[in-house]
Amino acid sequence: MGIRTTVSKRVDKAILGYGMIRPGDRVLVGLSGGKDSVTLTHQLGSKAGRYPIPFTVEAVHIRTEYADIDGLDRLAQLCDRLGVPLHQVEVSVTGRLKPGRKMSCYWCSTQRRTELLRYADAHGFDRIALGHHMDDILETFLMNLTQKAEISTMLPLLKYDRYPQWIIRPLAWVTEAQTDAYAADIGYQAVRCRCGYDTTSRRKAIRRTLETIIAAEGEASRERMMKALHAVRTDYMPRYVEDQPVHPGDLTADSPNDRDLPDPDESSLTDADWV
Repeated sequence: MGIRTTVSKRVDKAILGYGMIRPGDRVLVGLSGGKDSVTLTHQLGSKAGRYPIPFTVEAVHIRTEYADIDGLDRLAQLCDRLGVPLHQVEVSVTGRLKPGRKMSCYWCSTQRRTELLRYADAHGFDRIALGHHMDDILETFLMNLTQKAEISTMLPLLKYDRYPQWIIRPLAWVTEAQTDAYAADIGYQAVRCRCGYDTTSRRKAIRRTLETIIAAEGEASRERMMKALHAVRTDYMPRYVEDQPVHPGDLTADSPNDRDLPDPDESSLTDADWV
């Protein structure tokens, strides 16, 4: 199976499995020019007009002062071949920095995302398609786990409270390696960001952690982790008891606690007891 067929089937799995697109939807792709957004644009542009669910697709490039000027022509050529209308919005991300604040990837992404949402809202789009892939979802899960102390990740289908549009991520079941191969297969050279601020990001550190896990457990573990996000066993997750008459803060040195309990006879425990 070629890379185009593989990616196409995985995009179908996301679109149909998560109910990302409804009949008649106008989909706006955030086209940065990287391999991920290019793969997404090529896939949706190829499917529009011939998909079981009728939809239309357009793309918008949010151009910052760090854009690769020479690469913008490649975006126009790509969209022209696909018959996907391409729009461009210019924004100065450094010009929006407040005094004393430093430029970062996070700041840049939030400003570009804001302009993307505003454009979609102003021009009547129903869905905003972003190029996040499976690795991004797993990295976000690990970042939230280790940095925010919560079990969560970016959703394949998301509704913002302040906007009527839905965010969709049709590459949710596509790996980064597959977007690399896809972009190469269609002969596309990615547009590069020239900012230089992404060399020490937390996401890059987490990415190395993820790759360490996969190197140890095998490539199949990547998809198993993605499947695990859909199979949370809440009955085997710790949780505090609500309406408990005695709370930990009420205990004194003389109060009964775990130290007063006899140690269990480990030899009598079954595998089920350890779950």
